[in-house]
Amino acid sequence: MIKKLSLMVAFAATLFSYGQAADTATFTRSTTASDINNLVISTNGFFLEKQSDGMGGFTYTPVTYTVTCVTDFRTLGAGNEPEYKSSWFPIKDNVDQSENAFAAQNGLKTDNVTSTSLDMNPNDSNNMTLRTRVWTYDKLDVLTPAKAVVGTGYSLRTSANADTGNTLTIEKSGIPNINNFEVVAAYYPANYVAITNEQTAFTSVTRGETFTMSFDYTANTNISGLRYRILLIHPAGADPVADPYANATIDDVTVPDITVTGTEENQTGTVTFDFPAETTLGGLNVGTTAADGEGKHKLDGANYYGLQKYNGTGWDFISYGLEFPVIEAATLSAGNFNKQGLGIYQDLENGIITISDVSGFETIYLRNVLGQNVRTFKAQNRLDISSLPSGIYFLQTNTGLRQKIVKN
Repeated sequence: MIKKLSLMVAFAATLFSYGQAADTATFTRSTTASDINNLVISTNGFFLEKQSDGMGGFTYTPVTYTVTCVTDFRTLGAGNEPEYKSSWFPIKDNVDQSENAFAAQNGLKTDNVTSTSLDMNPNDSNNMTLRTRVWTYDKLDVLTPAKAVVGTGYSLRTSANADTGNTLTIEKSGIPNINNFEVVAAYYPANYVAITNEQTAFTSVTRGETFTMSFDYTANTNISGLRYRILLIHPAGADPVADPYANATIDDVTVPDITVTGTEENQTGTVTFDFPAETTLGGLNVGTTAADGEGKHKLDGANYYGLQKYNGTGWDFISYGLEFPVIEAATLSAGNFNKQGLGIYQDLENGIITISDVSGFETIYLRNVLGQNVRTFKAQNRLDISSLPSGIYFLQTNTGLRQKIVKN
């Protein structure tokens, strides 16, 4: 049996001057693929080695892609060198190179801040003072899904940003195969789960009632332990880190397990939250009054709520500004029709809703739990919702009356 070795193959090195003539940065790019010509990326962002399976098809193995930058800053003196802490590494589209189809997560990659440094003699310009930084990638984010399609003609670019504001860029020219880089079909390693597109805007939330947030998922294994929480956070412009999260959790929910058969792509899941009925939570104001200077905050608009997802050890922010107005139950409750002396009657078998008196309003809207309008009726005593799926809905009139409806 021949044991296949994973080889680190260097395939480009470029020198750049960023100021004085003696100060240079040498970039080297390499891959663990056995041959640079076998390096491809999948439509969902994985670096892969593409090899023939001997039967007319191909096999794909995950690999890494590494960018190394060595700067020689001998004429600048110790402590004055550009450090090039951040790497920006996009893959351009295969048409006119005008858009980034893929790029590093969150744009600039900064996970090498503890790089190695060699100071031979910073006071002697005849000796070199060097700093080495290494960025390693195994997956990129899809920035422009419409551009991340199977095909060739993509190009790889790399640049590094210094803390001084300088930028060094490796262009695509002169690097084998990079002018015609290939994108292949989506690749999913074992036990792959990707959660994306969490909903961050809502029409409204009524105090004391539930509301539902949607998200998308792609997975080839069952999804368990997916957990979200909504927090009270400072108004826009303030530091959210300073908030007392332990006291400010609106709701903390673990999503029921999602059973996955095979590989399921771009499916929609939901999680249901309860908004508190009370106007204080852990000593903090969750009413609709403005901040009073004592750590209490207004909670009726954008930038006052935060959505977080649990990563197994801590919490990651999905949004610092969930958008929804809180409707006070005291003035607009789920039984608001009844409080006005109006009767609502449901024929559960036939899906017919009867309203005793509609003389006080002109239009009736039927909304789902996401706040989306699913039906609009002229004011009438008899509403037919028999064609709608089972679930929770809300009738709402143009005058603000509101009533929860459960359709079987």
